[in-house]
Amino acid sequence: RSAAPSGVALLGVNFGRLGFLTELRSDDAAEGMRRILEGEGWLDRRAMLRVEVWRDGAHLLQTDGLNDCFVGRGGAPHTVHLDTRIDGAAFSAIAGDGLIVATPTGSTAYAVAAGGPILAPDTPALVLAPVAAHVLALRPLVTPLTAQIEIEPKAEPPSVLSVDGQINLDLEPGDCVRVACSPHQAVFI
Repeated sequence: RSAAPSGVALLGVNFGRLGFLTELRSDDAAEGMRRILEGEGWLDRRAMLRVEVWRDGAHLLQTDGLNDCFVGRGGAPHTVHLDTRIDGAAFSAIAGDGLIVATPTGSTAYAVAAGGPILAPDTPALVLAPVAAHVLALRPLVTPLTAQIEIEPKAEPPSVLSVDGQINLDLEPGDCVRVACSPHQAVFI
């Protein structure tokens, strides 16, 4: 989120086990950096989400995320009810644990665990993946990257918004979460 607006490229070095979006291991970082400074490698541009929250006409939050946003139940083990629109048209009234909107990068994380598809990183699309939906016919959906998605919690219990698992906000019934493609891209070496 910090580097994308400036177009700063990131080079990931894995100091642990998972190595999400890392190209170098800690034991070869110096040699890898030398090769990159000599012109080896390429830039990988990844789509990001722009997430906004509106309450009673007031703008509460605007943030970008690389992977996904989740709107759903927080700590209380209760069903949440979400009205969802895509480009202004009703998509679904979701009853369940929530809804994930993921970029192609995020399609391999929480969204795939919820039954969503894995998208190639350069696919110009978003994934909507319901989490534990109470309607069997409701399946994950792939939308164009240009889709404008609105998610509105309809009733108690309280629901939450989480962007990349790092930006979290308690939502109230009637809040409107707007999700679209960010004007910024994450750039990785």
